Formats: sequence, C-alpha cells, structure tokens
Amino acid sequence: MAENLSWEDLQHADAATAKLRAAAMGLKFSKRQILAVEKAERPAWRQLLGSRDFRIICMINAVLFMTATGSRSVLMPLLAYDVYGYTPQHLGMLFGGMAVLNLVGTAPAAVAADRFGRKWTIVPAGLGLGAALGLMAAGASPELFAAGAAVFAISNAFVGPSPAAYAADVMPAHQRGLGLGLYRSAGDIGLLVGPLVLGVVADVSSVQLALHANAAAITVAVLYFGARACETKHLRRHKAKAR
Repeated sequence: MAENLSWEDLQHADAATAKLRAAAMGLKFSKRQILAVEKAERPAWRQLLGSRDFRIICMINAVLFMTATGSRSVLMPLLAYDVYGYTPQHLGMLFGGMAVLNLVGTAPAAVAADRFGRKWTIVPAGLGLGAALGLMAAGASPELFAAGAAVFAISNAFVGPSPAAYAADVMPAHQRGLGLGLYRSAGDIGLLVGPLVLGVVADVSSVQLALHANAAAITVAVLYFGARACETKHLRRHKAKAR
C-alpha cells in the first residue's frame, strides 16, 4: 500500500499528523490553563488548607495548645496537690523552675530548628512532651513528678518556636498574614477544647487517665507529622537563593 502513495500524499499525511499532535497539545495545555485558573479563583483560605503540610502543622499547634492549657494549667496542679501533696508554695517553685527551663531552652531550640530543620526539632520535642506527661501520670513519688515536669519544660522549650516557623515556610509569602491567622486559630481551638475535654475526663475517671490521654494524643500527632509532613529546609534554601 505504501508503494501506491505518492510523495505528495506522504507529505499531506505528515502535515495532518502534525496538526493532530498540535491540537492534542493545545487541548492538554488548555486543560492546564483551566485548572490553573480554577485554582487561582479559589478563596485564599481554601488554597492554604489545600496544603497537607499546612493542615498538619495546624493540627500540631492545636494539640500543643490543648496540652498547654489542659495538662500544664489544669491537670498538673491538680495531680501535684491532690496526689503528691504539693503545697501552693511548692507548686509556685515547680512552675517557676519550669518557666526558667523554658526560657533558657528557647534560644538553643531556635538554633536547632534552623540547623537541623523544623521537622526534626518538632518530632523529638513532641515525643518528649508525651513521655513527660506519661511519667507524671505514672510516677509514684513527688520526685518523679518533678522530673516529669522538668522533661516537660525542656521539651516544650524545644518545640516552642518550630511550629510557627514551619507554618511560615509552607505558606506562600503573599498569603502569610492569612496563613498565620489560620494557624493561630487552630491553636485557639486547642486552647478552648483542652481544659474542657481533659477536665471532663479527669472528673469522669482520674487525672492520671486524662494525662495519659493527652500523652497519647500528642504522641500520635507528632508521629503522623513525622511520617506525612515534608521537611522545609530545601524550601528555605530555595527562597534564599531567589532573593
């Protein structure tokens, strides 16, 4: 059959094939343009929440605030006073010491987050918080409770600046104001839910069980973050080169 085709027929066939390829590429390009336009037309908050990394770090922030207000501000004083016999003076000394450890550890935590990455600072520190809560709940003496409180303060210092820095890394620069607002709103949800939920659990069962529940929640959250979220060190390098 090819022998019966003239040179002009072959040229026409090649031209038709080229047109079909061009049309297919144009259709594909048009679909990409449509998807890009649809994405750009979505509300800014939906674009931010479309990022898995941003959603996960908001969850981490909510759990951290839940821990701060639920366990540190409610459950720990109750357990120390009712079970371990701490007096108000002892409680003041304990929480004052925790504040000092938190203050001293914040600067090294920021350096570690910049050097090793936000993710690899958040995960170990979050696991430390979970271990500290478990130690305080399971401890059999005031000394073990104080040791758990010290581990809690150090871990809290190291996790402190990293989540906000991670959130800033994964959000677009032109949406940073809205992004930080959403990030903080997630923390406010934890701030509201923590004392209420953990207080109810403590009343229904025990303070120790409520602490164990909080320890489990923060451990699962940071393990999920470690498994699913990306490290942002390369993003910061790319932004630095682009400046």
